[in-house]
Amino acid sequence: MNPLMLTITFLTVMALLTSSEAMRNVDEGIKDSAYKSHLLLAEECEKLVALSEFEELQEGKVVSEKDHERAEIKEVVNYTGKSAPLNFDHGRPPNNSRINLFLLMCEIDPKQSPLYEQTAHLLRNLYGTAPFFQEIPNVEYLLLDTLVQYKEESKKFFFADELGALPFKDKQLQKCFLKMLKGSPPLLHYITFDTHCNGNQKKLNFMFAPAEILAIAIPDFATYQKALRFRNELWKKIDTQEQNRLALPKDEVKNRSYYKAELTNFLEGLEPGLSKKFDVSLGKKGNVIFVQDPVSRIVKRERIMKKRL
Repeated sequence: MNPLMLTITFLTVMALLTSSEAMRNVDEGIKDSAYKSHLLLAEECEKLVALSEFEELQEGKVVSEKDHERAEIKEVVNYTGKSAPLNFDHGRPPNNSRINLFLLMCEIDPKQSPLYEQTAHLLRNLYGTAPFFQEIPNVEYLLLDTLVQYKEESKKFFFADELGALPFKDKQLQKCFLKMLKGSPPLLHYITFDTHCNGNQKKLNFMFAPAEILAIAIPDFATYQKALRFRNELWKKIDTQEQNRLALPKDEVKNRSYYKAELTNFLEGLEPGLSKKFDVSLGKKGNVIFVQDPVSRIVKRERIMKKRL
């Protein structure tokens, strides 16, 4: 064989072997990184759940809407300076930041409720292109109508997950529903089942609602974009304050009522009466924690076992 060709062949083989070995090393590195990230995520979730359950024990009971409003008034009077944390958690959003299926199921005439069409719209947006969704005509309405039939059985439920155990007569529809609940994206990230909500908590929490739900709640796209942009700006201010609260001058630390008024005024400026459609407060921490894996970007959902009333 030509010495030049022999050399080229040898170098090519060595390059392939080296490349394969490098790829194996990269693959093993990725797997190792993902595994470590998974362990850290599980550990973080465990800590957050334990902390949240401890907070629930300290609270002793779920406060009523009037109690919550009195607490906000007390905050204005007594906590206007550096010692005034806003007491919210991005990873533990208020229950009313998601669509509460309990409210829909308990309507006297669910089909006349705005929540009926909003929920159907959400289902179409999330799963409209999925084959399992297209197999059943008008599946979003069939599903909602079926859930309503089980309103009595579901009154003892505490989490939306429990809806998956309802004994649908239509097994194909039930299978479709289960695929939604834990699919991609999981419907459980967009719904809740809060049987103890009252007053303002029956409204959608504007500050924490996922953009997909907010877009449905504000159907005019231009208005929705302006509202979302303002919310992002408001969150930047709030997060900056919380991160630097102890170092800020006392008169620069704003309380919950201040931000609530800011949001109310902006929404009313966009559309009269718009703020009244929402809970415009920072709300109270819900019974589900969402933690994102920094490597896979997958969001893990953990339930907090609150004491039943």
